[in-house]
Amino acid sequence: MAIVPIPRLTPGWVCGLALVILASWTPYILACAPVYVGPDTVVQILWARGYPVFDPSSGASLQGFAASDHHPYLATLVFGFFDWLGRTYLGGDAAGLHLALWFQDAMIALALAVLVCYISDRLGAHPVLGWGSLAFYCLVPCFGAMSVELVKDLLSMPWFIFWAILYTDLYVDDGWPAWKWMAFLMAGVLGALLRKTLVYIELVCLGIAFVAHPRLRRQIAMQAAALAIVVLLVVQGVVYPALRVAPGGPQEMLAVPLHQTAVACKEHLDEMSQGDKTAISRVLDIDEAVSALSFESSDSVKDRAYIRSSTRFDRVGYLLTWFKQAFLFPGSYLRGVGYLRSYFMDDVLCVNLPCLRWGWAEYGGNDVLAEYPPWQPGEGAPSTPGQDQVSGILQAAHSLPIVGQLMSLRTYACLLPLLAIALCLLRRNPDAALALAPLFVSVLVLLLVPAPQPRYAINLMYLAPLLLALPLSLGGTCRNGL
Repeated sequence: MAIVPIPRLTPGWVCGLALVILASWTPYILACAPVYVGPDTVVQILWARGYPVFDPSSGASLQGFAASDHHPYLATLVFGFFDWLGRTYLGGDAAGLHLALWFQDAMIALALAVLVCYISDRLGAHPVLGWGSLAFYCLVPCFGAMSVELVKDLLSMPWFIFWAILYTDLYVDDGWPAWKWMAFLMAGVLGALLRKTLVYIELVCLGIAFVAHPRLRRQIAMQAAALAIVVLLVVQGVVYPALRVAPGGPQEMLAVPLHQTAVACKEHLDEMSQGDKTAISRVLDIDEAVSALSFESSDSVKDRAYIRSSTRFDRVGYLLTWFKQAFLFPGSYLRGVGYLRSYFMDDVLCVNLPCLRWGWAEYGGNDVLAEYPPWQPGEGAPSTPGQDQVSGILQAAHSLPIVGQLMSLRTYACLLPLLAIALCLLRRNPDAALALAPLFVSVLVLLLVPAPQPRYAINLMYLAPLLLALPLSLGGTCRNGL
């Protein structure tokens, strides 16, 4: 019996498939009710309630500010709205945050439904890929398990999925109407305001598209300029100061270099020149960095040893020194990023085990979901019986032969991207490789993250079907002159 292809990209089919995806996640959402909020979301809710604002990196008080852009302010507003709604009208924050979870998951399901229909309709993929993508999102337990966590990364995911679909469409149809360019910009801006790394991923991809599409360079340049102006200049430079939102520090983007430098200082400080030591010490407290060094993540070094009074000139000088020392102390630099093995080599579960909430107890974190048991540093996070059952299901699924590979972080961060590259080469398909730029750039971003957390790889997880659909479906010759 022939497989029935998914029909054209229409509102009816998109909404229908979105409901199917959301229904498949519903048992997880209900079992893990009310919600799972980690430390980032906890602190955003506290700021939205008017609690004292502090720098989550250093712990320093930020007097006079209403929030910090260390975590995207738009996400703080969204979480704060649902928290207020629950406490004001629904009997408590648990109900409001649970409603926020349904909103977040419904948006993700809608975006994934568009992706499934796009793969079958616009890309003309084999029906097995279309229906297989739908089954992938519905049946692989990691997606149901991720649907129980309220976090800025997942809140941004629908907009990045929409943006990635439209970016792919640049290589399918170069005759876009004006509304599609506006939708492209809107999706990019909203995604970037909900997760700050997305603006850099999007700008790099637009640079690649600028080279690949000679006939569209004016439109692509306008997209990149508008994205940068809105997000980096207008919002961060004008809107946030007016709203008393403290800027986030550059230490997050420097986390990996700072950690590598700390390892090099621990092992080779006596071999460094005085000039190199001076350049490093302007940005990094060397003694504190060596003391704070941990090989499980770079968080402790960037949080405790980064010198926040350093200037842009100091940071440029430091990065030049960091680059030079990569050739002098390559072993130290490799040991400094050993924790990134979780993405590329180790068989690590690709989703956090659910709990209720944890983090920032000293700043009032236990006031979020206050009717549940408190969390204290050094203790396990409190959880409900349903969350414990879901944790058991995830661990059992991870141990299965085939499903277990679909639950492994390295499958999405390493194996599937390598397979996509191999397929592009075998089929001599440069268009597909160019269209996959959002995913390949997302892999490179993993080399800069401060800790091996699954949420940093969600671009690759939610867009995984594109890694197969594009090489197998998009034309094997480049239309754009490359």
